[in-house]
Amino acid sequence: MSLSGPRPDIDPEGRYNQADAARVLGVDRTTIRRWTLAGSLKVRMRRVPRICNYYLGRDLLALFDSEMGEKIKRRGS
Repeated sequence: MSLSGPRPDIDPEGRYNQADAARVLGVDRTTIRRWTLAGSLKVRMRRVPRICNYYLGRDLLALFDSEMGEKIKRRGS
């Protein structure tokens, strides 16, 4: 994972499509897809009126916080 910088301004209750999630985290859409396939980021689905995948802001923030925590731990080792 390649997150860095200050904590992004993300609404914890907001819904973000793949492109928006990538933009607010400062990564490529392919990275969002990889994290989803790896199970690091939970994708949700809305079925009405059509199927639409989205990410909750709180899940994006949790991913950012966990990655930043790992970077801090690695620096301290």
